[in-house]
Amino acid sequence: MTPILLILYLRDEALMLEKGTLIPKQATPLGKRFTFLPKGVVVIGFVLAALCAPSSFASSLPVGDKAPNFTLKSLSGPNEKLSEQYGKIIVLSFWASWCGSCQPHLQFLNELVKKHANQGMELWVVSLDEKLKKTVKAARKMRLNATILLDQQQDIAERYFIDELPTTVIIDRDGIMRFVHVDFTASDEKRYRKELLHVATE
Repeated sequence: MTPILLILYLRDEALMLEKGTLIPKQATPLGKRFTFLPKGVVVIGFVLAALCAPSSFASSLPVGDKAPNFTLKSLSGPNEKLSEQYGKIIVLSFWASWCGSCQPHLQFLNELVKKHANQGMELWVVSLDEKLKKTVKAARKMRLNATILLDQQQDIAERYFIDELPTTVIIDRDGIMRFVHVDFTASDEKRYRKELLHVATE
């Protein structure tokens, strides 16, 4: 949306903004967290976002750094700790049931990781759904051969600066983030295959 159209839209929504409104803390598809701000701040914030935001979202995670450690409960029951997986290659993907491109993305990763399983590669998928039943339903539908983790408060997503879903991080055997990719289209498949093969054969 261009700044001019955005301003016209905000003018038309003046009644909704009269006493303040609930808006996402970040202008991203992860707009599930909200904060209450007065009208003026809302208008300025959205206009600045339209003027300054890049055309596509990019991850803030620095490739080459140690992956932030975490412990999360898995859908199967036990807690899983990332730092206990050193020596393995972890393909870490953040998703949610309401994310349209997440299902084909995870199914693609599932098949790709299977091909490298004998090289110590595992798929970890972190659900950001607040309601457990939504994660369960989506996971059953996809039938993933993966460790499904629950980040219902989205605390780990914040530590990984997740702005858009799906976001995938390839973590090598030393716990280093080697590859970060945001969103997914069929044109990304070649790059995933190349990066995974590179990390797996080191």
